[in-house]
Amino acid sequence: MEKESIKQRELQQTISDNSFDEYIVDKALLHPFPQTEFQCEHFVAGSHATKYRQVRQVLLEVGSRKHSLDKLHISVRKNELLIKQKEDKLAKAKDSYEKELLQIEIDDCLLDRGQWQKRVDQAEIEIKYFLDYLKRTCGTLDQTDKFFELDDEEEHKYWIARLAKQSSVDLLSSGRIQPGNVDAILMMGGEDQASTLNAAIRYAGAIDSGMERMKLSAEAEIKYMEGDVPSVDYLEQELQNKLLKSE
Repeated sequence: MEKESIKQRELQQTISDNSFDEYIVDKALLHPFPQTEFQCEHFVAGSHATKYRQVRQVLLEVGSRKHSLDKLHISVRKNELLIKQKEDKLAKAKDSYEKELLQIEIDDCLLDRGQWQKRVDQAEIEIKYFLDYLKRTCGTLDQTDKFFELDDEEEHKYWIARLAKQSSVDLLSSGRIQPGNVDAILMMGGEDQASTLNAAIRYAGAIDSGMERMKLSAEAEIKYMEGDVPSVDYLEQELQNKLLKSE
């Protein structure tokens, strides 16, 4: 009786494990995983050095994703039509091999339908994130509309800011501006070269100074223990502690 009970528990556990696995696999297959709002704001828009270029990048992303979304809707419509067409053929088919082949093709279309819908959901979510960014950043339609126009003065400022930012990263990481950025700076006029280098040095200095103050503060808080190496989730724990303190 005891052996029978053990077998029953093992069987029940196997069924439970299989249900868990199937649920996770099925959901992962169809659940949308778009870029997050944080990604859209800080690593798409925020990849540019001025507000002017950040907003224009977001406008570009909205247009690109809307085109992709419209194409996806067309793909969904085609897919639905193919399924109906093959189902009609299957209903009329008499040959067993033809029936089996048509059913396989229908199953394949159904798999595609799930993926098309997943991509539609992802595109719609990302478009919403970018539109929300524009509402926060520009506020009104009139203010947003201005960024569709090319502004020579803003472009001028952007390239100085961009090269200054890239050069400051070079200075912080290696102590010298890398050849590619030097070459780009030398393509500009003398006054712009001076402005870019001055901004790069000042920006790098400000970041370095801030990092040094943070380093001293962190060292004062850390209790060193021999052989105590932080685990891989150390940063996550630290961030969580910071968030709790700020609440």
